[in-house]
Amino acid sequence: MVNNQVDAAFASTNSGKANEAAAGQRGVFWPPIDPDTAEGIARMKAIAPFFAPMNAVVGATIDSADGTRTAGYAHPVLTAMVGQDADLVYSMTKAMVELFPAYDGKAPGIGGWALDKQDFQWVAPYHDGAIKYYKEIGAWTDEAQAHNDRLVARQAALKAAWEKLKAAAPADWEAAWDAKRREALAAGGFEVVF
Repeated sequence: MVNNQVDAAFASTNSGKANEAAAGQRGVFWPPIDPDTAEGIARMKAIAPFFAPMNAVVGATIDSADGTRTAGYAHPVLTAMVGQDADLVYSMTKAMVELFPAYDGKAPGIGGWALDKQDFQWVAPYHDGAIKYYKEIGAWTDEAQAHNDRLVARQAALKAAWEKLKAAAPADWEAAWDAKRREALAAGGFEVVF
């Protein structure tokens, strides 16, 4: 963007790249995202389902106390493989939630770990250990469980498709996987984009 080679890019509002673009001769513009426009939000999620409307209050050219209505995704994110010990994931989740006041504000973006910032219907399934803790504190709902179950089923469909394709050993793996992945997701009634 600074070299006038691209017109748009994605960056965290408070990243070095955003500040670099803001300091360049073209500046930086954060496209407004109206969270009350259901049709627009649906179009955005059809392309990037991991995005959600948000209000950015920190970043390059964001100097209003009201912030800028835009879109973003969960940050920071702790991840664990499905085989990770459930007690460990439970304890880590509990520590991150209960100790939040002790570490809040200690690093940029760390406020994303606040309990009220959690999106229990995001694009990645939650680990059983985390779910156990969230249920314990009353934060996990039936809707969150149904959504999570669907994400787990989606992962299972992708795994099965991967194993079938691996057994077929196609010459052009990339093209074959793209087709097989789309086929498996469509057959399961899942969104193909992500």
